Parts: sequence; structure tokens; C-alpha cells
Amino acid sequence: MTNPKRFIALEKEIIESGLFDARWYMEQYPDVARTGLSALTHFVRFGMLLNRDPGATFSVRDYIFQNPTSANADVPPFLHYLREGRQSSDVDEPGRRFLPKGAAAGRVALVVTTVHFADFHLRLRGWVLDEDRPGLPLRLNCTVGSQPPVELLARQLSSQDVSDATPAGAMSFELGLEIFEKDAASDVILQVVGTDAHLTLAIAPAPRDPAADTSGAIVTKRAITAEDKVIGNVETVSPSSVTGWALCTGPSEPDAPDLILTVNGQVYSQTRCTKLRPDVQKVHGGDGYVGYAFEIAPNLLTSAPLSVGVEAASGESAIRQSGKTISLPGMHLPALNAAPLRQIEVEANLPRAEKISVIILNRNGAGILRDMLDSAERVGELSAYEWIVLDHQSTDDSEAVCNAARERGCDLRFIDRKGNFSFSESNNYGAALATGDLLLFANNDLIFREPLAERIRETMRDDRIGLLGAKLLDHVDAAAWQDRLPIQHLGVFMKPSIENGWLRPYESRATPEMPLVPGALIEQPAVTGAIFAMRRADFEAVGGFDEGYSYGLEDVDLCFKVTERLGKKIICDNGLEIIHHRGFSRNKDTSAEARRQRNNALFNQSWASWLRRNIRNDVLTRPGFWTGARPVVGFVVTDTETAGDYYTALELGRALQEIEPVHLRYLSENEWQDLAGIDILIVMVTRFDITKVKAINPYALTINWTRQWFDRWAKDPSIHAYDHVWASSQRAADYLAERIGRDVDTVPIASNYAVFSAGARRAQYESDWCFTGSYFNLAREIQFQLDPAAIHGKGIVFGHNWEGTPFEPISVGPVPYSELPDVYASTKIVIDDANIATKPWGSCNSRVFDALAAGCLLITNGDLGAQELFGDLVPTFHDRESLTQTLNYWLAHEDERLARVATLQKRIAAHHSYAARARQVTQMLRARPAPMRIAIKCAAPRSQNAQWGDFHFAESLAAALRRTGAIVRVDCRENWYGGIADTDDAVIVLRGLLAYKLQPHQKNIMWLISHPDELPLSELQQYDQIFVASAPHAQTLAEQCAVPIDFLPQCTDTERFRFDEELVNQRPERVLFVGNSRGHFRESIRWSVEHGLDIDIYGGGWEPFITDDRLKGNVVPNRVLGELYASSRIVLCDHWADMRDKGYVSNRVFDVLAVGGRLVVDDVAGMADLVPAGYDVFRNAEELAALINRPDEVDVDERARLAEWVKEHHSFDARARKLFACCEALCGGARQLAG
Repeated sequence: MTNPKRFIALEKEIIESGLFDARWYMEQYPDVARTGLSALTHFVRFGMLLNRDPGATFSVRDYIFQNPTSANADVPPFLHYLREGRQSSDVDEPGRRFLPKGAAAGRVALVVTTVHFADFHLRLRGWVLDEDRPGLPLRLNCTVGSQPPVELLARQLSSQDVSDATPAGAMSFELGLEIFEKDAASDVILQVVGTDAHLTLAIAPAPRDPAADTSGAIVTKRAITAEDKVIGNVETVSPSSVTGWALCTGPSEPDAPDLILTVNGQVYSQTRCTKLRPDVQKVHGGDGYVGYAFEIAPNLLTSAPLSVGVEAASGESAIRQSGKTISLPGMHLPALNAAPLRQIEVEANLPRAEKISVIILNRNGAGILRDMLDSAERVGELSAYEWIVLDHQSTDDSEAVCNAARERGCDLRFIDRKGNFSFSESNNYGAALATGDLLLFANNDLIFREPLAERIRETMRDDRIGLLGAKLLDHVDAAAWQDRLPIQHLGVFMKPSIENGWLRPYESRATPEMPLVPGALIEQPAVTGAIFAMRRADFEAVGGFDEGYSYGLEDVDLCFKVTERLGKKIICDNGLEIIHHRGFSRNKDTSAEARRQRNNALFNQSWASWLRRNIRNDVLTRPGFWTGARPVVGFVVTDTETAGDYYTALELGRALQEIEPVHLRYLSENEWQDLAGIDILIVMVTRFDITKVKAINPYALTINWTRQWFDRWAKDPSIHAYDHVWASSQRAADYLAERIGRDVDTVPIASNYAVFSAGARRAQYESDWCFTGSYFNLAREIQFQLDPAAIHGKGIVFGHNWEGTPFEPISVGPVPYSELPDVYASTKIVIDDANIATKPWGSCNSRVFDALAAGCLLITNGDLGAQELFGDLVPTFHDRESLTQTLNYWLAHEDERLARVATLQKRIAAHHSYAARARQVTQMLRARPAPMRIAIKCAAPRSQNAQWGDFHFAESLAAALRRTGAIVRVDCRENWYGGIADTDDAVIVLRGLLAYKLQPHQKNIMWLISHPDELPLSELQQYDQIFVASAPHAQTLAEQCAVPIDFLPQCTDTERFRFDEELVNQRPERVLFVGNSRGHFRESIRWSVEHGLDIDIYGGGWEPFITDDRLKGNVVPNRVLGELYASSRIVLCDHWADMRDKGYVSNRVFDVLAVGGRLVVDDVAGMADLVPAGYDVFRNAEELAALINRPDEVDVDERARLAEWVKEHHSFDARARKLFACCEALCGGARQLAG
């Protein structure tokens, strides 16, 4: 279609069709106007190829759906219709703009191709297309009845989704969803997130085929015997799983083998092969289901590497191992102290409950239910309980199994619920039917090994206990394993990581972190719902199970409610030993993912803030309680071989291990990106940027221990990402606190007193004085101040690279850190050369403390640090002469030197040992509640943030929020997700041009300050709280949204925009405008130019509109802006049309008034109510010209009063107080559990 004659012919053909509407086309596709082409020319050359509609009466998309072959024709679909489609009787009239099972909104099409509903499972399949961005994955929300929305992602089309009717660039989706019976008659609503494209579908159950229902059925094959051989391979090993394949090579078709995972030679867990492996099937035949996966809990691997192995429980095991090990990054030092267990003894202060009601849910579980009841009979407890079996429409002989038990004297009620209900709903139903004072919720796949009832009764007499769980064992068929079954469950804990965007719990097996204490009652955060006991009164007091969950997390939720609402303990009784016969299904449950997503959303919404606050607060007061492992203290160091920061960290870490049950991990530079699993992070390196890490524990306490280059840290934005900042001197702490606007603790370096005070005198190190330090091509003061020839006695210089310097004759090279105690024990005086990175701030390096601990006298040029820590006890020098005099004096006065050394050594032992530092920092961390962490999300790109007003707005808000005591960080768009962002309690989104994807484990607040027309309501509905910088628009949105919406206007930074009388009107000739054009000739500027007004313009993008000297510059630094506003005669302020019409008052209004400037502003809806007086308003060009040309009198006193009024009512501090209160309310304040 490049021949001009061809274009003319096509234009004629299209005009004659009567379907092309030029005006409609230009309005529908505004990009056409920018090409300079006519509507018809653009449509012929480009629009048809893009499948654009020619007018309101013809839908290209509809035509493709109704005539799929047109999408693959040699001509565009519209021409196909003109030439062939009109003659086809199968094609509807094009004016019927209709999509079968589809919806279109703007440029987004949504189509459902499959709807199947049976057995309370709904399956949807379809595709979605953004025509402007084909091939872009899109998110959808699915809502059914009362159930919370489920989010799904439409991804690249798979082969089964492609059909002739599927347009190029469409993304497919598939959803499986469990539907409660009460919602079975509801419509399904599919919504494309961020758009108005949606579908409403009616669902109807498909005919049910009882023969096809195999859920719960047990397929039996030949048992594996000792003569069988089990072969396989351990293929992948990671900190979270061990995978591979295994099969039995015996005759006929043997059962899948039980596999046992061992860790460091100890039994860990059991599993079976359930995963299809076509590659193995090609070689060995069979059904191919020979793949296995062992899950590894986070508390198994916490420090040293582990070796793993897989063996078959039966037959001859020949599974290849290949020496597999699992490890975590870093250098590890395992904890010295044992894992603390919160063991309790029963205090029987309640009457003994006589009746226990066992509540069991069942669906086609006849076989395992029979095994359970038989096991109860074997231990003599079939008649010890009231049994309530709630059946979910089984088609097997489950009822017959129950009838048989009843005939053997079992008090059992079999209740056919005639439907499939959720775990929560049916258990609540069963609890209401039960008549016992104690409720025992139990799965139907348990095997009793011993009587339970009496122990449960006695334990539940302790009113401190709210919920009682049990130790569970894996089921293994082989008889040889019955006395050493793997422990499956000793409690439920929280994973120290984010899993697919969620905070998630896990079950702990027996590990060194969670050892088995036989018969003990251990307090845990939660226990599994496979079996647990509660008093009826407590169950009813917390409202039972939350029916918002569906087969997942409802048990953990219930445990947390018992703790949070009743203040009672969750106990795992190691004396209750039960086998849990878990099922291993080969069938893919299409509803599982949607169900997990729904459960995770509810769990995180309910408990994420509560968990994050309590886990942080308890990291040392209840070490390991929440996470199931002793805390890991991680140090970020330069390297783990020669770096001084490593040895400082090593000594503090070792001292911490003496008093706390903590593991240590030291991370070198190539390991800085992965901080997962670290509970307390201490950063020792200046160039480390915590905002760039890839993974971090969401509950981590982060600490920056600054010991040098404090001026660099004061300018580094990443310092605001830390929970605590330590400085190695009081002077440095005060300096940092003033500049970063938050508290800074003083934590000096110290010495390992026990090691350095025990150094041995060695001949090769003997000297009268020495210096320990290296030369790395950067001059040091010591080079100009030390004159060895003028010093009495023998001197030695230890360190790197002194060759070729005046110190070469007395240099002996470097010594290892481990040799330093002997070096110091072999000399009398150590010279300290404080460098430029520490000296101005009085920060003492490790040489100071180590030398004094060793019994040397120290002479230093760091007089500020020495004075702060030791008063006048440490001699100092400041030049060549004073160093020579001081050294010679103390070498000549041995008795005085020894007396001074003894005094200083005692001070080191009492106050400056690492043992003392460890006590200091643990006391600080224990005493202070974990601070509220808030992230402000700003759409500015990191590399250009200085040019974005939103970034400066965010920075000012952050500074004000820090004054409330919160830890506040500003995230530009590149840092919105992952890494340190996972540790935040709350997020404040300054909604700009980009939408932020909310993280459900955090509380999300939007402050809508600009561009309201670009925000879909579907996005607003996802937030926990919305603040709107317009009173009228806030009221409008409140009527449309279920989310709480409040008015919160923009404001000014009164630290930056201060009133200064001397600046007011200093440039009486200047009319100032500051702002970017964004491709528009803004009305206020256009009117100024048209009326010949002299105006100074600063901003970007004005070159196409302003060609004279009115354009003064592209950027005004934010810190200079206040001076420009105050000194100008007039500051002109206008608003974008959507902000003006909806009542969004710009922060520039408050900035100008706060500095005492004269403001001339366009007419913004509601502004008079917000700022009653003190400015002039223009509505058109004539009014603007009149205001600028009008002579004005400057009333400085009136401007000062107005500035003070703005400071009081419209400062960032005022807004921060409201936002912080909102964050505290959403996150539950400083609430924490009692120890």
C-alpha cells in the first residue's frame, strides 16, 4: 500500500461505504492530529493496519470475532468486510457493537472462552488485550458474591488458548475458584485492573458425574518388599527444597516408595513421588509419576552448611546422592547458647472438663476415616469422646464406616451437609452442634498411638492455655520405621522472607533450632489445625474460625486471635504423639492458587502489621519465638579476611554470642545483595547502599554503625532506611542527628579485653614504641609528624606499603590481626594516627582501645576522641615537635607511664570492652519498641529526582514524619518494590503519573495531590485510606468508594520556605513564574505573552513557545526557590485544568505565602475556603494583565502574619501529624504482646 494511486482508490472506496466518520475518528484517536494528516489519509495509511474503527457504527473487533478468518486475510479486516463480509449471511450487521462473552472499554478487550462450574469449583479461561500495548501482561480482579476479590495475571498465550478468533498480542488467563454454596447463584464479575473493562457472567452447575469423583479415594498397588530396588537421583538442593526422582524397579507395578530426607545424617522428613517426569518415563516406562520434592523449613538452615541425603524407606535404596549440601551466603559462626524454649508446667486452676467433642470434616475419606477410628479403638478411646463427623457430600462408604463404629459403642453423629463447605464454616457448624466443654478439632487422616483424652483434660485445666496442639509424626508404611518416624510438626512459625508478595507461616519439624523435648508443653505462636483442643468458651469468645478463609491459614488465624484477644498461650504438647497421614495428590487443583491468594490476602490484612511489630520487638526479648530459630545477627563488611571493619564486627559479634543465643553471619561485598534470613543487620561499610539489596527479612532490625566519614553519611539518603543509627563518638552522633533529623546513639568501638590483655611478649616484636597502620598512596599525618631519629629508644612500624618511604628502615611489614595482642604486649607506647575520616568527629579507632587494653600507653593526634572517652588521661600531639616531645617524655618516665597505663587499662576493662558494648547495644534494642517504618512512594525517576516537584514534596513530608519518631524513606520509582521496601509497616503513595502496585502485607495510604483525572476508581478501592488534596473532590470520591477518604490539602516546607523580612520585594521589577510546560502553552504564560507582560520564566520545555529573554532558565534548585518567591514583586501560579476544576490547590500557593511573597493565582475551586485572604485571583487574560500592571503597596507586617498563619495551618509538620496518626491506627499503634 505504498502506491499513491492505490491510496486514492482506497479513499474513494471507504468514502462510498458510508461507514467512515472523519470527526468521530479525530475525536476517538487524538494522536492523529499530531501527524498533520487528514482523518481519511491517516485511516487509509495507518488506521486500517492498526485495526482502528472507521466510525461509531462499525467495530473492527466485533467483525473479527464474528468472522475470525478476516484476521488472517491479505487485507485489513475493514476492507475484508467491504469486499467479502457484506455478502456473507453469517456476519451480523456491523452496527451491532457486541462481543460474545466479551467486553471492551476504551482500548482494552476482555473475552471469556470457557466457563465451567461443578462441585463448587468454578473454572474460567479467556484472554485480554490492550490494543495500545499488545503483548503486555494485565491484571484482573474476579469477584463472586460475598467472597473477596481474587487477583490474577493474564500472561502470554499458550498453544491451547490460541484460536483463529484470538487477536495478536492477547494475553491468556485461567482461574480456578472454590465457590461457597451461598454464592453459587451469584454473578461472576471480571474487571481488568486500572480500566473500566469488565464482564458479568452467570454461573450454573454442570451436570454431576458421581463416577468421576475420585477425591479422597485411595489407589493401592503392590507394597514394596525388601527384594525390590529403589533407584533415583537427588537433582536439586536449595535452602527451601530438595528435588529429584525415584522409582521401584521390582516386577508388576509396585506402589510409589516412601522417601526419607536426612540432614547431617539425621532423619528430617518423609514424602512420596507425585510429580510427572516424562524424561524418566521415556527411559524406565511406568506412569511417569516419579518426581519428588521435599520442603525445607526456614529454621533448618540458619548457620553452617548442611549435607542432605534421600533414601527409600523400603527395599534396597540405590538413589544417587552426589554429595549434596545446602548453604547460605556469608561466613557463619553458629550460636554458642542453646535455643530457648518457652516450656511451661500445668497449673491446674480450672475444674476438670468431662466431655470432649471431636469434630471431623470428611469428603470421600472412608479409608482414612476407618483407620482413624480403628486407631482410637486400639488405644481404648473410641468411646471416650463425642464424635461429630461433618460430611461434605461423599460418594464413597464414609457413612457406613461411621455406622460401623457406632455399632461398636462409639458416640458418633454422621451429618451429611449435602454440599462442600469450607474448613472454617463446617468446623464452626460442628462446634455449635457439640455438647462437650472441650472441643477437639481433628483431621480425618490421623492415627492415634496412645490415649489422649485424659492428658488433654488435665492440661486444659490451666487457664493460661487457650489452645492445645500436638506433636505430629509422618506416616511411613515400612514396619522398620515405626519407632523412628520423622517428626512432622512441633509448632507453626513465620517465615523470615516474603513469599510471592505475602507474609507466610510454616510448620517446624525437629531441628537444632526447635529440638524435641519429650513430654514437654512448649509455648508457640501457633499450631497446625490438623488436631488441637480448645475450651468451648474460648472458641466462642474469639468468634470461632474466620469463615473468610477456605482451607488454609484459618488455624493460624485462630491461634493469633486467642493470643491477641484473650491473652492466652498456644501450646504444642510434645506428650501428645499422633501420626498425620498426609495425602499426596497427583491432580492439579485449579482452584488452589486462587484459594491461596484469597487466604493470604485476608491473613496479611489481618495480621501483617501485628506480626511485624511483635517480631521486631521480641527479637531479643523472646529470641526465636516467632520465627522458630535463634536470631541471626548479620554484619555487612568489606571482606572477611583483612578488612578492619570485619575484625570490629567479629569482636562485637563474639561478645553478643556470649550473652545472647544468636548466630552470626558476615557478608563480604559479593554477598551484600541477599540479606534474607538475617534478623538484626549491622552495616559496617560506607559504600553499602541498603536501598539496593534484592532480598531482606521483612522483620529485620537494621542498624547503621557509622565509625568514619560521617559527612558522607549525612548526605546519603540511604541512612534514612535504617531503624537505628549508631555513631562511634558523641560529637559524630550530634552532628548526624542535626543533619538527618533523627536520634543517633553513641556506640564507640571497643576492644576484646580478654584477648588483648593476655598478649605475650615476643622478641621479634620488642620495641620501645610502635605504630600499626598501612600506607595506601594517600598521605597520612604520621608521615609528617614522626621523626624516628629524634625519638629515644627502638621504634617499629607495622603495616603495608612503607617501602620507599622514610619509615622503610624501621618497617617490618604487616602482621595478622591475631598477632596484635603480642605486638602490643611487646612495646611500651603505641602511636595513633587518626585520619581525616574520623579525626574531626572525635571517633577513636580500634588501635586506641586495643593498645590500652594490652597495657600500652597510647599517644594520639585524635585529641577530640581521646578527651571524650578518657578525659586528660591519654597524651596527645598535633605536630612533629609535640609528638617528639611527648614520646620522649613518657619513655623517660617509666613509673608515671605504668601508673597511667594501669588507670587506662581498668577503664577499658570496665567501659570499653566488647563485652561492655554487647551489653550496651542489647539493652538499647531490648528497651526500645521497634519504630514505625513508613515509605513514601514518589513517581520521580531516581536519576532525575531533583527536577521533579513531587520528589521535593516527598522529601519535605519525610523530614516532617521523621520528627514524629518514624523511620521514613522516600522511594523513587526504581525502588518501589522488593528489598528494603519489604520491611515497611505503611506506605504513603503520592499518586503521580504511575500507579503503584500495592503490597498486601503493608498498610497502604494514598495522598492524591494532583492529576485526579488520570486515576481509575478501581485503583482507589484497593487502598486502606485515601487523602485527597481537594475538599470538593474528596466528597465526590467518598460517595463513589468504600475506602475511607479524607480531605488533606497540600502544604509547604516551613524549614525551607521561611519568612525573612529582608528578602521581601527585593526585586520589585520581577514577575516570576516557575513551572514546566509539559508540551502545553499554559494559559497564564500565553496570556502574559499576548499582553506583552514582562515575566521571568523558569522551567523546562518552554522553547517551542518562548523565544525571547523571558525564559531565564530550566531549573531552579529547590533550596533557592524560597528566596526567589520572597524577593519578586509577583509570583504567578496557575494550575492544570483538572486540578483547577476539581479544587486541587498547588503547594506553590503555600510556598509563596510562607515566604511573604505576593501571589497571583488562577481561580481554583474551593481555594477561598482553604486560604481566605492574602492573594489575588485572575480568571482571564484581562484580569491577569490588570493585576500585573497594578501598582501595589507592600505591607510587610501583613505578609508576616499571613506567613505565620500558613506555618501554623499548612506546614508539612501539620500534615505529618495526621498521616502518622493514620499509620499508627492502621498498624495497631505500638501494641505488642506481654512476654
